[in-house]
Amino acid sequence: MNVNTNIFSFTKYVQPGWYFWLHAPDGRVYWVDVRKISIAERKLIDLDSGYVQEESMLRDAAHQLLLKGYIATDPHLSLSISGEAIPVVDEYRFLRRYYHGLWSWYVLFLRCLGGHNPFREWRCFLRTRKVKRVSVYTSCFSHTVDYEAVKDSSLVSIVIPTLNRYAHLEHILRDIEKQTLTSFEVVVIDQSDPFRPEFYANFNLPLRVIHQYEPGLWKARNRGIRESNGKWIAFSEDDVRVEADWLEKHLACVTHFGVDVSAGIFFAEGSHMPIHKAHFRWAEQFATGNALVHRSVFERVGLFDMQFERMRMGDGEFGLRAYLSGIRSISNPQAFALDVKAPQGGLRQMGSWDSFRPTSVLAPRPVPSVLYLLRRYFGNTIARLDLLIKIPMSIIPFRYKKNSGLFWLGGIVAILILPLVLIQVFRSWRKSSVMLRQGPQIESLLP
Repeated sequence: MNVNTNIFSFTKYVQPGWYFWLHAPDGRVYWVDVRKISIAERKLIDLDSGYVQEESMLRDAAHQLLLKGYIATDPHLSLSISGEAIPVVDEYRFLRRYYHGLWSWYVLFLRCLGGHNPFREWRCFLRTRKVKRVSVYTSCFSHTVDYEAVKDSSLVSIVIPTLNRYAHLEHILRDIEKQTLTSFEVVVIDQSDPFRPEFYANFNLPLRVIHQYEPGLWKARNRGIRESNGKWIAFSEDDVRVEADWLEKHLACVTHFGVDVSAGIFFAEGSHMPIHKAHFRWAEQFATGNALVHRSVFERVGLFDMQFERMRMGDGEFGLRAYLSGIRSISNPQAFALDVKAPQGGLRQMGSWDSFRPTSVLAPRPVPSVLYLLRRYFGNTIARLDLLIKIPMSIIPFRYKKNSGLFWLGGIVAILILPLVLIQVFRSWRKSSVMLRQGPQIESLLP
């Protein structure tokens, strides 16, 4: 565990499990010095001279550059940051610039409760009360990707695990039939019961179907990787829809940026792409439902951790492991997938679909794999902060998670049923402790 305190430490209260909280290997440039970029590029950055320290302003600008999609590979552009702490008033200023106003109250409450000087906290909080939130995504850096460069691409293996979703699986396979690139194979790991081999007879695809008798999401994906022949491995799911140029746009991304991972975007069918994901940028998450990964990445860092079997966030752990190993990943809005959200089958049937909503009254909350991931990479303090944020939101239905009013209502309800919630959290913490003692179960792809 190597937690990064180089930018603004208050982000740990609102984004406890953020990739960029962890130190990246030397030579990886995520925090860029705004003074070293061109004058034209600086025009997209809102330089705030209201900070007490100039370094705070530079850190703020580096944060903007990251969010707006400034993708740098030259180490000389990296922002040189001192090890000194940022003034508390600057921390509150940063919070108000990038997060909803309620988060400032939340952090003030936590810090006063946590033993920090309440007079200083209130003074700094009030000094920044007139700071306006920045519309950071109104103007972002654009990148022109050359699709002609990938016409003669290497073989891609598309890996799709499926469980009792033949009606949805047919739609994604028909989408893959229409792909503009043809140098690919499709590897389906079918765990359905009953297994229907005749279902695959009428597809015009280079298709290999592997019948896996014992259902397991991460076991299936690991097997799909092992059985694949491609230089590149694309991941999809059995309940998504993709455009005809989906594969082409993934390959164009890795070719253009010279990276090993294209992290595609998900959004629900019938909705619109989230504004904060609508441009190319360094990826801050990895999802196996829509991604392209060079085979060498698995040879370097291993397969998916089997500790996550029948639980959530195995792909999140893999993404973190790759990030810490120096693997560069681009968030790719052009290779998007529509999430159909099938009501049955898949992880809903074999395990926990929602990380923080227990399947029964006394079931762990969250699923233990969430705490296993956070505690392993970020430590116990960050894990507890994550619980403080996510537990109230887990009390209300998932579709209302972005409603700030219902967030506070969830907090009130969580207090009313606190004894039950504590039992659920304790069970999850205890199970994650067992997982940590056991250690990761990561197999190598190499012989």
